Amino acid sequence: TMTKVENFVLHPFTNNKLVEGIVVKGSVRRDGDVLTLNYSVSGEIDRIDFGKIQTQKCVFERKDKLWEKTCFEFFIMKDRGTSGHDVDETGNAPYWEFNLSPQEYWNVFSFSSYRNDMKEEDSFSSLPFKVANSEKEVGLSLIVDVKSLISASSSIKMSVNMVILIKNSNGDLVETFWALKHFGETADFHNDKAFVIN
Repeated sequence: TMTKVENFVLHPFTNNKLVEGIVVKGSVRRDGDVLTLNYSVSGEIDRIDFGKIQTQKCVFERKDKLWEKTCFEFFIMKDRGTSGHDVDETGNAPYWEFNLSPQEYWNVFSFSSYRNDMKEEDSFSSLPFKVANSEKEVGLSLIVDVKSLISASSSIKMSVNMVILIKNSNGDLVETFWALKHFGETADFHNDKAFVIN
């Protein structure tokens, strides 16, 4: 099987003073069924609320609503190509959302089509990953086998995202939304135009 590696940089939905000096980047690698993701958040990270970062605990508990805090995310769907052959009988394109928290919580959700039929993906019972924490950088790395979702012979389209809580000058926490590309009037990680890694 072919190995593909793609480096990425995430961009904030709103460019303002709050997000200045914060850099989010990483890489995605695909070997057949296996995806390897590396994220790096660097720069003025003392202003970011990562919660209580776990680098050793290795509990990896499944938890809901991780996106309400600082959260590493990615989405995958089968690439329909130009022919549309990979849509299901209803003409919809199913996709999956992965949420990873620096506290070592995780979740995976499936959708039948854009924001429809959200449910916990039960083919995952655990999702181990590594969190690295230093004064200048917080990193997260994950190796995940997605064969229960998408076969190795299929093309995958992916998006990579982050929700980052940043303290403003008043000390209040503000949600910021980071993506490969943003479309539309609001930050929308589910927009299939944003699935630009393939």
